[in-house]
Amino acid sequence: MRVSSAGASKVIYDETAYNLVVLPHTDAADPVASVRYFVASAQVDGLIFAHTTPQDERARYLIDMQVPFVTHGRTALKEQHAYFDFDNYAMTKQAVERLVRKGRRRIAMIPATPHLTCAAHFLDGFHDGIRESGVEGISVPGLYLNDDPEKFREAAHRLAASKLPPDGIVCGIEFAAIGLVAGLQDAGLVVGRDIDSLARRVAEASVAVHGALLELEDQPGARSRSSTSS
Repeated sequence: MRVSSAGASKVIYDETAYNLVVLPHTDAADPVASVRYFVASAQVDGLIFAHTTPQDERARYLIDMQVPFVTHGRTALKEQHAYFDFDNYAMTKQAVERLVRKGRRRIAMIPATPHLTCAAHFLDGFHDGIRESGVEGISVPGLYLNDDPEKFREAAHRLAASKLPPDGIVCGIEFAAIGLVAGLQDAGLVVGRDIDSLARRVAEASVAVHGALLELEDQPGARSRSSTSS
């Protein structure tokens, strides 16, 4: 899950007199250092950030400093804070159900990075969908949604070559799913006949590159805005 600055930029430009400062960040970097720098130097008076963890240090710091912020993703902090999120539990459960309706019986899912809050939501929805549908769930070890694109193509080669390959794949991000589909096609599988890959659509890229990629549209209420951390 990555936040694009395009949507925020448009709202800020069209509706406010504020400026937008974009801060590059990687999961390997100190999560609080850059936030602390901007707050301490009074360069910003509000923040938006993503890749939230249950006990997110950035959110904890900003709450303590009484600096306004909104997260893209939830935390498990006891204090209330504003967030925007998708219902990832519902998304993965509905994805399994849709693949089952298409006749798929061996379904894999690409999980989110384990330390993120959304990772548990993805897994819970997937496991409940598998259990309630009575089909087989397949793990894809060592691959996560935020990995480099080439890793998805390589993983697809391994899945296609396995003794009992999946016939359906749930992938929460369409850009990752595009890599998977490319790898499956490299291996000679026909997407839509031998296997289906389903992802949430966020851009036109999936349609332009691979028309066989199934799209999961956000259902009403799938996006949630709240002042609680639940």
